[in-house]
Amino acid sequence: MKILKTTFFSAFFAVSTSGAFALDLTEDMKSTDEITPLSFDVGCGNLKKANCTEVVPRINTQLQQYNITVSGAKSQGSIQSLEAICKGKVAAAVAQLDAVLQVVNNGKTPCPVGINVVGQGIYPYYVRVIVPNDSPFKKFSRMLEGKARISAGGKGSGGNVIMDNYFRASPDVRDHVTLDFSSVDEAMGKLSSGQLDAILIADGPMSEEVNMLTTKKDGQGKFAFRTINFDPPRTFFDLKSFDGRSPLYRWAKIKVSGWWNDIDTVQVNAVWAMGGRFYRANESRLEGMDPAITNALAGIREAVQAPVNWKPTE
Repeated sequence: MKILKTTFFSAFFAVSTSGAFALDLTEDMKSTDEITPLSFDVGCGNLKKANCTEVVPRINTQLQQYNITVSGAKSQGSIQSLEAICKGKVAAAVAQLDAVLQVVNNGKTPCPVGINVVGQGIYPYYVRVIVPNDSPFKKFSRMLEGKARISAGGKGSGGNVIMDNYFRASPDVRDHVTLDFSSVDEAMGKLSSGQLDAILIADGPMSEEVNMLTTKKDGQGKFAFRTINFDPPRTFFDLKSFDGRSPLYRWAKIKVSGWWNDIDTVQVNAVWAMGGRFYRANESRLEGMDPAITNALAGIREAVQAPVNWKPTE
């Protein structure tokens, strides 16, 4: 089983094998009913969105054979879910991989329990930049050459993680950007009234927020907003995953409503993160976690409308 084990200011890969612990044949002989039940909560964001409605339930179904039950817990986004792990409020979270790295390596306070990323990437998060239909910009980078007012979601949202890493990769644009932390509904009103230049959203392939924005029409029956290319600098792709070698982000082309051409953007993995202390305390019971995630992937990716040929960043 491939497990990514992390602690504050450090991260490394670890592969556990059957030779790493004493084999207990009596455990294999027990029926599911005889194995002590294990239940824990998983931070998954909005209870009506895919992480809570598809990812957690489908993995929970696969875990029943191990007498393990997981339940979704509401949060304001990836960062809040991961911070809940650090505070011991939940045992796991479905989160953006870049958010996990931010909490582990750049958190304001150390995460005392540590965080493990179990299994492979679940599905892709894509970045979408929405602007008024009459905006002169077709590329995000051109917008940031001057002053720009951008909403990337509430504090701790995946969109704000993207912007934090954009500023790391291109520090010179930080002074050009005023970030707004409104909800999508509030930001849409501000975008319509000219108080914002763009809304940036990091979400899965099936995004209700993006669909709401890209299908909204003005008083004349024309589309009010459109999506532009998200084209970060080359240094953005120099940011690495936990192993220090694999890129954290990859280029992607996606189709958007009301636009003939594909849009250039970036993608980052959605992952299953677990509190390190909880994982170590229940390691023998959680051996089924990796295969449960693997067995649920096909159904999850189909449900969230991930591209058929999509493969996660290693």
